[in-house]
Amino acid sequence: MAGETRNGCLGDVKRANGSDRLFENFKVLIVESLKLPRIEIDILQKMLNENGCQETVINGGLIDELVGSLEFTHVVSNSVDFPGYGFADKNMIPVVTSNWIESSVQEKRLLPLRPYSPDDKYFLKDVFITVVGLPAGDVEAIHGGVRAFGGQFHDQLTNFTTHIITTNMDNSFCEVALACNKSGDSNIKIVVPHWIEDCFKAGVKLLDDPYVLPDPKILQKNHNKFGKKTWSLFQKKTVFISSDLELTETIRDCISEIINSADGKVVDDVESANCYIGKYREGKDFLKASNKPDVIVGNLNWLYWMLAHNEWSLPTANLLHYPYVKDGLPQFNKFFISTTNYTGDSRFYLSTLIESMGGNFTKTLKPTNTHLICARPVGKKYEAAKKWGKENNIHIVNHLWLEDTYTNWKIQDETASRYATSFPKVQALGQMPLDVQILKQFYKKEVNTPLKKDKLPTKTTKTTTSTITKELQSKPSSSPKSTTPIIEERGNPVHTTSASTSPPSTSASTSRSAKLKASAKLHSDMEDLNEFQKANKNSHHDKSPKLPSEMEELKNLKKINKQNVKKRNSPDLSQDNNEMGNEENHKRQKQKTTETKKKPYNIVALATGCENDIEFSSWNLKLLSKFGIKIIEEVSDLNQTLKRDQLLTIIAPKILRTEKFLTGLSYKLENLLTPDFLNDVIDLYKEGEEQDQQLLDVPSPQKYNLCKFIDYKDVKLKDIWQEPSESKILDLISKSQENSQIFKNKQIFILGTNHDKSKNAAYARILSAHGSVPPMISSKPTDIIEAIQENNESYLLCNDKKLITAFNKALKSKKKLKIKIKDWDWFVKRIFREVEVE
Repeated sequence: MAGETRNGCLGDVKRANGSDRLFENFKVLIVESLKLPRIEIDILQKMLNENGCQETVINGGLIDELVGSLEFTHVVSNSVDFPGYGFADKNMIPVVTSNWIESSVQEKRLLPLRPYSPDDKYFLKDVFITVVGLPAGDVEAIHGGVRAFGGQFHDQLTNFTTHIITTNMDNSFCEVALACNKSGDSNIKIVVPHWIEDCFKAGVKLLDDPYVLPDPKILQKNHNKFGKKTWSLFQKKTVFISSDLELTETIRDCISEIINSADGKVVDDVESANCYIGKYREGKDFLKASNKPDVIVGNLNWLYWMLAHNEWSLPTANLLHYPYVKDGLPQFNKFFISTTNYTGDSRFYLSTLIESMGGNFTKTLKPTNTHLICARPVGKKYEAAKKWGKENNIHIVNHLWLEDTYTNWKIQDETASRYATSFPKVQALGQMPLDVQILKQFYKKEVNTPLKKDKLPTKTTKTTTSTITKELQSKPSSSPKSTTPIIEERGNPVHTTSASTSPPSTSASTSRSAKLKASAKLHSDMEDLNEFQKANKNSHHDKSPKLPSEMEELKNLKKINKQNVKKRNSPDLSQDNNEMGNEENHKRQKQKTTETKKKPYNIVALATGCENDIEFSSWNLKLLSKFGIKIIEEVSDLNQTLKRDQLLTIIAPKILRTEKFLTGLSYKLENLLTPDFLNDVIDLYKEGEEQDQQLLDVPSPQKYNLCKFIDYKDVKLKDIWQEPSESKILDLISKSQENSQIFKNKQIFILGTNHDKSKNAAYARILSAHGSVPPMISSKPTDIIEAIQENNESYLLCNDKKLITAFNKALKSKKKLKIKIKDWDWFVKRIFREVEVE
C-alpha cells in the first residue's frame, strides 16, 4: 500500500484541507492525571474543538467503562496507568500523548499515531525503517518485528524515515538519504541489519552509532556486546520454525535466540515440536503439526505479539496470528475495498485481512470500489459511497463482514443486518477468534492422502563482514497520487504490508505493492521469464502441466481472444465482409484497419522507474494494446519500434536520470505521464470489459501529465533545473519536437577509470541516442588526445578530478586541439535544455 511521501527533498506529506477540520468526526476521551493536569487539558480541548473535533470528554471516575463503550475514536493520556488501557490497547483504540494533538495542529496535518504512544513496551515507537537489498523473507520478518514493538516501515523513503536497513550503501535509497542529510532536511541513519536484530534481542532501542555504515564498529571482534532480555513465555516448549518463512541463517538465528530467551527451545524436526511457526496453511510440516493435538500452530505475528506484551496467547485468538492461505479466498480477488473512520493499527489490521484473502485494499475510494468498511456512518467516503453505490453497487458494511468472511472462509451476505453500519453494539475490532472446526478443512482432508512434495527450502546464507558489500540492491520508485476522481481520507499512512502480515495476492490489485510481490513470487519460480511468455503465446501446443497462476493467465488471454471473435462475428462486421467479396487477404487487411480505428489511443510509450507502480505482465500488455497503447520496456527496443519522426510518450513516476528516461528524451515527445494513466486504463477495462473500447469513457492523458505531480522543491530536480517549474517540463516536450537530437554530429570523448566501465558505456549509449558520433571511451588521457582531430571542436566527459588534471597536463603540448571538458551533470542539464551547447 502506498504511504506518505517525504517533505522537502523527498516529497511532501498530504495536509488537511483546512486546519479547522483537522479532527473532523473525532470523538476524543482525555484522561486527567499528574502527567496531564487540568490546565493542560483545557488547552487541548480548545485545540480539538477549534479544529473540528466532534466531541471531547474528560474522564470521570469510570474510565474503563468509557473506554469499553467503544464510543471514542482516540484516547489522549500521558500515561498508561489508567483503568481501561489494556482494553484500548488490545482493541486497537489509539492511545496517544497530548503531544500528538499539539504537533498535528502545529503542522496542520494528522501525524502518525505510533510515535506518540505513552507505552514503554513499544520501544521502537520512534523508529521508521526502510529495508534495502535484503532477501524477501528477512524483510518480512524485520517488518513484523518492528511493527510489533511499536515501529513503522515502508518500502520507500518517507517524511518520517529514521533508518535505512541495508548491507550495502551503493543504492539510490542511500544516495537520496545522504543528500537530504547533507542539506539538513533529515537525519536518516544507514545501519546494518544487526542493529534491528539486536534491538529485538535486547528488548530496547539500542544506540545505532556502532551499526552505521560504511564502517560499523559492531562487526569488530572487540566491540562491547549488549544485554539480552528474557521472557517467561514458552515454559520449556519446543518450537519448529518452518522453511516456508524463507529466512536466511542470520535472521533465523536471531529469532531462535529470542525464543531461547523466552524459555523455549528451537528444534529442527517438526515431529519433536509442540509449537509450529510458519507462513502458510500448507506443506507437509504444517500438515504434520496441525494433525497433532498437542501442537500449537501460529505465525511470526503471534510470536512477536507475545514478546511485545510478555503474555501467552493462543494463535487462534487473533485472526492474524495463524498461518495464511497462500492463494487467498476464491472470488475475493474481485473485491476492491476501502475503509473509513479507522486509523492507525485498526486500519492496518483491516488492510492486512483484505490482502490476506486476496482482495485489493484501496486507500482512496473510487466509483469502481466494491466495498466500504465503515466504522461510523459519517464522513466524505461514506457520503460518496452512498451516492455512487446506487449506480455502482458499492456495499457499505461494518468490520464484522470482513472478520466473519475471514473466520468462516466464505464470503458473507453484505445485506445481513449484522453488517449494517447502524447495527447496535458492534463487537470491538480484532476480538473475533478463528473457528477451530473451520480451520480443519486446511489439514484434515490431507491426512489420508499422499502429502504434496514441498518446494525445496531456500538455501540459507549468513551475512558477515566479508559479504557486507555484496548484497542485492533495490530500486526505488515514488508513486504519484491518483489523478482520477477519488475520495481520500485525511489520516495516517497505511504502511506497506509484507508477507509476514499477509500472503502475496494473486489478483490484479489496486494495492500495487501486493500485486508486484505476487508477480515476483511467480516469476522467481520460472527459470526464464521469456520462456514463460513464449509458452503463453503457444499454449495450445504445450501439453505439460501448468502452475495455477499460468492457467489463470492463459484463461485471461483466451477471454480476450473470444471477445475479438465476437467482434469479428458481429452482424455489422459480417455485412461489411460480405460486401468486400471473397478475397481473404483483402478482408483481413480491411478488418485490421477497422479494429485499429476503434482503439481510443495511438501511443507508443517507454516505461521507466515504474516497478512498484504497475506490473507489465503479458496480460496487462495485452489489455493496453487493446486500447492502442504499445509499451516499450527496454531501451534497445526503441529504434526497432519507433521511427525518429514518430512521437514517444515517457511513463515515469517523476523526473528521472535513468538511461531509459534520458534516452527517451532523444525522441520527439508527445507526453510525459505518470504510471497511474496505465493503471486507470487497465482498471477501465475491468469496468467495461464486455463493451467496445471505443464506447468507454477513456481517461485523457493530459490529466496525468507529469508536470502536475512533481515536488518542485526536490533537490534532485534542482540538480537539473536551477528553477524547476511546470513550464520547464512543457518546454522540454515542445523543444524535443523541434530538435530531439541535441548532440547531433558532436564528437564526445569519455575519460573514466576501469571501475566505471558500465557507467561510461551507458553514458555513451545515451549520447549516441542524442545524435553524437559514437563516443570513444578510455581510461588513458593520452589515448583520447591522440584521437582528437585538430580544429574540430570536441567534448570530454569526465567526472574524476584527478583524471581531468592529468588530461590538462598532457594537453598543454597540443595547442591546436579544441576540447571542452564537462562532467555528466552538464550533459544531463543539456539534455533537459537547461544549458546550451557553447
